[in-house]
Amino acid sequence: MNNNQLTGLNILGTFAFSIIALMNKEITVFYMLYLFWWQAVIEIAANFIQLLRLKLPLRIAFAHLKHVAFLLGIYFIFIMVIFGIIFSYSNSDLFTINVQVFAFRNTSFVINILLFLGLTTFSLLRSKNPEVSVNAGIFTPKLIILHMSIVLGAFLHFGIRHFYPESFNDSIYPYFLSAIPFLLLQTYFAWKTREVTS
Repeated sequence: MNNNQLTGLNILGTFAFSIIALMNKEITVFYMLYLFWWQAVIEIAANFIQLLRLKLPLRIAFAHLKHVAFLLGIYFIFIMVIFGIIFSYSNSDLFTINVQVFAFRNTSFVINILLFLGLTTFSLLRSKNPEVSVNAGIFTPKLIILHMSIVLGAFLHFGIRHFYPESFNDSIYPYFLSAIPFLLLQTYFAWKTREVTS
């Protein structure tokens, strides 16, 4: 199984388990953003391991990691505070789902993380010629998805609040539906990355 096949399997797996979560009413904007954050963390960790396998000086490997790790830390706080708490505090059902996702008590979320981690680990173990760009920085595929998703998430939240004010505090369904664009965005970028690397 080559890297493109692994990427394709990850795309299908993420899409399938996210659809299951949507059908079970277990998915929110926070779910998608937190999933993308963890995928970015795993991708950066894999890149760091690849840099070490290339026998580059540690200072270069850590310099590559330092700025990205700082950005991920900022994003973690932002996602937790804004999307996990502030945007959901007035809807108890939404807040409960977010807490379950954060605590890894959401089954589809955990499976999505384990799937990506497993496929990434498998790719690392079978790779005899590590390939990684030392200049990728904050523009790795998963981080690009995360950048765009945070902006999209804010627009969706305020859009729901503006166009569906009566359901903002009472209904959780608009939040379920708002997760769909994130899923399509992730699928599109993952597929385009697969085409570029093929």
